[in-house]
Amino acid sequence: MKESYDNKKEIIRSLSTLFGDVSKPLRASLIGLKIEKILSKYYDNISNEQIAQSLITQFGSEALLAKNKIFEKIVYGLDENELNKLAQYLNTPNAGGEIYDNVVEVISKKYEEFLRYYKQSDYFKIKKEKDSRVVSEEIELEYEQKLISLGYPHPYQNLVKLELEERIRKSSGKYRALVVMPTGSGKTRTAVEFMIDFIRSRKKSNILWIVESPNLSEQSLQTFKSLWQLRGDRLIKVHRCFSKFVPQINFSTCTNIIFGAFDKMKGLQNNNDDFFNSLKESTDLMIIDEAHFSLAETYEEVISDIERNSPDIKKIGLTATPMRSGDTEFYNLKDYFDANLIDFKDEDDNIINDPLKFLQKKHYLADLGVEYLSIPEEDILEDSKEFNDKVIERIQNSLKEHKQIIIFAMSKDHAVALNILLQAKDIKSECIIGDTSAADRINYFNKFKTNINSDPSEHPKLFELNVLINYNILSTGIDLPRVDELYLLRKFGNETTAMQVLGRALRGKKNGGNLKNKVISIKGNKTKINNESELYNLIKNMY
Repeated sequence: MKESYDNKKEIIRSLSTLFGDVSKPLRASLIGLKIEKILSKYYDNISNEQIAQSLITQFGSEALLAKNKIFEKIVYGLDENELNKLAQYLNTPNAGGEIYDNVVEVISKKYEEFLRYYKQSDYFKIKKEKDSRVVSEEIELEYEQKLISLGYPHPYQNLVKLELEERIRKSSGKYRALVVMPTGSGKTRTAVEFMIDFIRSRKKSNILWIVESPNLSEQSLQTFKSLWQLRGDRLIKVHRCFSKFVPQINFSTCTNIIFGAFDKMKGLQNNNDDFFNSLKESTDLMIIDEAHFSLAETYEEVISDIERNSPDIKKIGLTATPMRSGDTEFYNLKDYFDANLIDFKDEDDNIINDPLKFLQKKHYLADLGVEYLSIPEEDILEDSKEFNDKVIERIQNSLKEHKQIIIFAMSKDHAVALNILLQAKDIKSECIIGDTSAADRINYFNKFKTNINSDPSEHPKLFELNVLINYNILSTGIDLPRVDELYLLRKFGNETTAMQVLGRALRGKKNGGNLKNKVISIKGNKTKINNESELYNLIKNMY
């Protein structure tokens, strides 16, 4: 259910009515002790609406579900008279005299009746989104069908693809290679273009695209599907192997493309599943997206099993992050791909030693201007009013210029509190943390990208949502092209994380972004992010 800001305010007001008689200790428990500590610098007393706002910021439309134990705390805070009224409304049995426990148990079964009793919005109703996806589907091509062009690969993408194809042609038997491309340069598009050429050059083949998360797997499937309709030369089958999906495939006939997630594959391997056992003996091409995850022991077991049993398999890794913290605990990524790196080259076949700077110069990636908040080190604390005031003031100045902003807060609690403080200033902000439901995340992403102006050419940056706050959720794997400013309020412990986060602001004009974006950071990150090109090259040479 998509909510406007006016509707959201009404939902918060309605939810706040549940906390009128809540004791002070319970109020602190509901809002969160650290969040209360931050807000107490601004308010003498935490209001009922701020409790409601904190809960909706943390849990969204799922705030009152049993798993979050909010209604349980509310029930145990009721006086006996009010509890009896609620129990009567819900037809609660009073067996054993444990009326409080009985009411809590009944609410878990009569959740919507509980919402009606307290006149709560339909926003909180359990939403059963129907998943219309199927485990396997055919991509059909029709003669003279009308198609909308998605354009051609950028020259640098095409050169990476051609380099990879040439190396495979010159190799015999099994082959490994690692494609390293900066965040925002389009490694998925490049790999899909290569995969299409691979399919077209063979009568039949079995291809596994494997990545860490189901969402990224689905995203890659959709990219392939749209490009195959433009570039394909036959009817083809794609299969999902993540979440609830396990395909049934005859690997000896036709061409099959499987889009899988590591955890699902590992589960099938552990269960000696027939599908996995057939797959591991039949894979011609394995593309490992976000290849740095492949070094984790459980994921590496899946990859090695497939590679060991499939004759002549080609294993291609894709990464924008060619190292990980604690790398010595795992296989070295470079060695894992036999040191076969696909380098960036220009049109004259010369290796580009600084690919990030090259792509910035060509406007495929954005130039980054870095600004450091002028605040003493001792005041850089999540509960420092001086620090949060400085951040809010800086955001307000950015919004006067219609900037789209992503904030990396100091902690999850800081993200929630900062969202409450920004919304108190009538700033259109939302917060995404680990507890944020999938439906709410999608809603916020869409609003962050949706222009609300009837004439975008006149005011190109009037969006439904201007600020997205998070702690670490948005560092990788999410396509948010309209990012103008990045606020780094947390200190990064390693270069890889810093580069991943900077990548959120690197999308250039030729890739749907800007010529230049700004990074506003605490001074503690100065040694990590002062020059994104030097940082990228440092990481690239660490493995």
